[in-house]
Amino acid sequence: MRKKHPYRLLSMLGATVLLLSGACFLYPYRNYYSISQEHPELTMQPSDDDTLRIAFIGDSWAYLHESHSCQIAQMLSDTLHTRVSVISAGENGATSKRIYDLLSFDSPLRKTLQTSPHYCVVSAGINDCNLKKGGDFYQEHMRLLADVLLQNHITPVFLEIPDYDIMGVYNRSGTLTRLRRRFSMLVTDSQKDCREQYRQALDDMLRKRNYTNRIVVLRKDLWNPLGIDDPRQLYLSDGIHLNERGYEILDAAIARVIAADYRQRQGFTST
Repeated sequence: MRKKHPYRLLSMLGATVLLLSGACFLYPYRNYYSISQEHPELTMQPSDDDTLRIAFIGDSWAYLHESHSCQIAQMLSDTLHTRVSVISAGENGATSKRIYDLLSFDSPLRKTLQTSPHYCVVSAGINDCNLKKGGDFYQEHMRLLADVLLQNHITPVFLEIPDYDIMGVYNRSGTLTRLRRRFSMLVTDSQKDCREQYRQALDDMLRKRNYTNRIVVLRKDLWNPLGIDDPRQLYLSDGIHLNERGYEILDAAIARVIAADYRQRQGFTST
């Protein structure tokens, strides 16, 4: 009977240790890149008034919009000559997955949608980009968000990922954080500056689902064509969040695209 060579045993032991170490390392990430399961439909509160209701949900942009002196309602009221209400709710650091999951339980985002808005502005994807979650991850959760809104007769208004200072955010991160981001880039095939990848992923989803005419997309070039280098200085010093001027410009653009879509749906041709 042949004896196993000691070096072979050591190699097998080393391989086992390596596999176990890899499994332990990857275990915390088991749900990190996973796609959410589809949630049940929302229960909407019926409304019989003639107020045009707008919701703004999502990440920190929506969260900070709560305390911002919003101009959307006044702009739309002046343009469309109807009563308009706007309500915002968001969560700092939320990814597109987290935003969708927040709609499945008693959260401020869910309560906001239960007011039966006609339009829902969604700010999502910035944190997907920062965390290098991947174009497929972002695309699938934007699809889920689109589906749940459309199923409840709410017109989605998706904010295209802006040209915020993504490289500055990355470079200001600690060494361990940058290593994690590089690991995610390998797993999800994300570039360090993945903003355009994710924009394309959104457009691909809209085309595949035939949602192009059902969803409003506020393109970054309509309000912030120069990104962080905009001479109007729309961002805070962190390069990722809007200042008061930034929200004024964003609100004006939101009001314009909603007014145009509303008129089209109502059969108006003049502007």
